[in-house]
Amino acid sequence: MEIKYIKTKRRSVSIKVCQNLDVVVRFGHRISQDFVENFINQKRPWIQKQIDKIKAKTIFDISKIKYEDGTIFPYLGRDLVIKIFPTSGKDCILENGENLEIYTKKVSYQLIKKLFEKNAIEIFNEKIRQCLAIFETIKPINKDISLKIRKMKSRYGSMSTSGVMTLNLSLIHYDLEIIKYVIMHELCHVFHMNHGRGFYNLLLLVMPNFREIEARLKGYKYKFV
Repeated sequence: MEIKYIKTKRRSVSIKVCQNLDVVVRFGHRISQDFVENFINQKRPWIQKQIDKIKAKTIFDISKIKYEDGTIFPYLGRDLVIKIFPTSGKDCILENGENLEIYTKKVSYQLIKKLFEKNAIEIFNEKIRQCLAIFETIKPINKDISLKIRKMKSRYGSMSTSGVMTLNLSLIHYDLEIIKYVIMHELCHVFHMNHGRGFYNLLLLVMPNFREIEARLKGYKYKFV
């Protein structure tokens, strides 16, 4: 949080949180710096609340993400910082607190991007297995489901009549509950290839809170490529 101090002719102190998250403090030239600092400390909870509001409304353009050390990377619903470590061992991605640690033999944009794609496939496949287990108790799917991933500009996923589920690679930026919702949605298309009453009745059975997740998804801050 960067604080900018501006002296004015006013006799009071005011604080404004800008869209770029800078905090601007205006105060009279006769007001002491100690008084201003105490005022700021008292207002820190309010300042943080304003910062959180601005962040929540900020659109994160996924297409501009760079796979570089120090980059903010939305990962499974959290904004983490990429940390790259050269390694002689196996390439992998580890979530560690606020960091996303990437261990790779060769530090290159393409290799790291491929590593993220592999990581996404593993996470999506695991979530598909979990969703299929739920279907097994309600309406078993007697068809092999296979996964494809690709970048899509306006769709989260699709399901073919042959059982191929295509998921948007950008879903790796969303939290697991949203990923689950997208997968459940596509699995319902195994039985209903439209969005009629039968489709939504089935979706309600396998995911009773889908309306809540659907509404949250519409307000998500990430923008597709």
